[in-house]
Amino acid sequence: MNFENSGDFLAFDINPSKQFDLSKFFGVEIGWRSDNNVNSYLIGGLMFEKQNWFIFALIGMLSFACMALSLKKLTYNLPTSVILLYLFAFTTPAYLIYNVTTGTPLDINWTALLFLLLASVFAFIGNLCDVEALRLAPNAGYAAAIKSGQIIVITMMAFLLFKDQKITVSGLIGVALIFCGVFLLSYQR
Repeated sequence: MNFENSGDFLAFDINPSKQFDLSKFFGVEIGWRSDNNVNSYLIGGLMFEKQNWFIFALIGMLSFACMALSLKKLTYNLPTSVILLYLFAFTTPAYLIYNVTTGTPLDINWTALLFLLLASVFAFIGNLCDVEALRLAPNAGYAAAIKSGQIIVITMMAFLLFKDQKITVSGLIGVALIFCGVFLLSYQR
């Protein structure tokens, strides 16, 4: 496998018969490579190991914060359902391009398809309610804070449903503090 970062573009050859170029995507270099079963990502010229979940969580947090602020601005002029229609219309091709260019297989089994359908129902309801909450909240941060209370449900249910998930005392204290913060925000009127 060849991997090259010239500064102007990122080209890599995951499969000797395939080479592609992911030029600056939204002004940030993004790439993927695999070396000896270790996956790495290049974001903004910095290489991150796939196992470093914290970096991805921070990037995701900042991205979702920017998305929430953009959506809040849109709620002044557009209905929630129209915002979400266009949001997913723009992101679906982006995911398709990303998966095709990285060589990710798109075939899935029936069990995965059923879970994706279930997740899609929750995504439809959750996104609709999330953007509507952004519209109605006195401060967009309040709606985002209440939504982030999902960490409580996710942490506890993941521990109960998936045997490889761990929970520590400090993790429980963090979840309890988040619960207290969500509880206090719910009294903001």
